[in-house]
Amino acid sequence: MTCQNEGACRDINDDFPCDCVHPFGGKQCELNCTGNVLGIQDPRMISEAQMTAYKTYNGYAASNGRLNNAYGWIGMGNGSYLQIDF
Repeated sequence: MTCQNEGACRDINDDFPCDCVHPFGGKQCELNCTGNVLGIQDPRMISEAQMTAYKTYNGYAASNGRLNNAYGWIGMGNGSYLQIDF
């Protein structure tokens, strides 16, 4: 196994993990992390049930907090939050 994208290989107990340089990640530094979004904008990756909010205005559902959404989520001041359960 070799590290890709200028990653540095280490020998640790007969395992060879890679130390990756930004923006790469993965076991062999094969993933460009700038192109791999977290999934918040895609309901197939993070379902509506995984998004909750506390102290919100009526009509501003937690799912409105998705990235690149046409709408938005607004909390009602101190103590309000938007939570995403992974």
